[in-house]
Amino acid sequence: MNLDQWGFTHWFDRVPSEEQAHLPTELNSFGRITGVHRKRIDLQTAAGFETVDFQVANKALQIAVGDWVELDTQPDKNLTITRVCFRTSLLSRIASGPRKTLQPLASNVDHVFILAAMDRTFNVARMERFLAAAWASGIEPVLVLTRADLVDTAEPYENAIRTVALDTPILTINAHDASAIELLRPFLAPNYTNTMIGLSGAGKSTLTNTLAGDTVMTTQPVRSFDDKGRHTTTRRQMIKLTEDRGLLIDSPGVREMQIYYDAETISRVFNRIEEASMHCKYSNCRHDSEGDCAVKLRAGEDAEFRLKFEKYRTVKRMAVSPIPDY
Repeated sequence: MNLDQWGFTHWFDRVPSEEQAHLPTELNSFGRITGVHRKRIDLQTAAGFETVDFQVANKALQIAVGDWVELDTQPDKNLTITRVCFRTSLLSRIASGPRKTLQPLASNVDHVFILAAMDRTFNVARMERFLAAAWASGIEPVLVLTRADLVDTAEPYENAIRTVALDTPILTINAHDASAIELLRPFLAPNYTNTMIGLSGAGKSTLTNTLAGDTVMTTQPVRSFDDKGRHTTTRRQMIKLTEDRGLLIDSPGVREMQIYYDAETISRVFNRIEEASMHCKYSNCRHDSEGDCAVKLRAGEDAEFRLKFEKYRTVKRMAVSPIPDY
């Protein structure tokens, strides 16, 4: 099997050269995680589709759909995952519950489609958190407002979300209609990997079927009395779309989005902010009301930098400190 169908070259070209030096030279040693289930992990390898026992593989590794992994393919042994390769991006959240553990949602993705239905579930604050999670991960978000066929005008919803979107594209679609494909076309390409996030009932599974050109995901109607959806998708999985539309990771609905503050990733994603901050007068400058702030000065002179700074401030405001080591 040609692993380029699953985005190998696209991913490899984005891995820093110092990380490439530590990767295997044989394609047979690579696999890509395409599904995470309760008892197994699905992956695509050069030999084709394979499965690995979830408990064995996940004992020391935290696996995400979209991961490229190294494999032990010795003929006299069961196929095993030995290492998770460098992630060019990781969309994650802090899982709800008393133990603040990191929950990977999707890795090595190019865009995240943030879906919101134009109904009573529409919530700007929640959408801003989804945006911050994408920005913190270095993933380009696209805001997708769904159920366009059920509203007279999308303008109030577009105006509301524009207050937090900054330069994020805002699309209004009917997820059932093929016109959604053309609207999303600029973000679909061979070997690209995209993912979706949003509440149950926002239309993720419906949009997946539309982009795939087939019924690959089961869908259910939302409840009429409150517009809330039922959990149709219960696992994360990668789907190969038709007609060079790339790969799409579908996932269960997400209501709560606590953003993990990963200092290393934040520093890489917002390196221009970090570099400018070295010239601030105060070493602990918060880039807020302090005088002689090099970051604010640069933001006033450079529109592109100013947008990056606004995203950085949103992430810093919403992100949670590093997770305790239990």
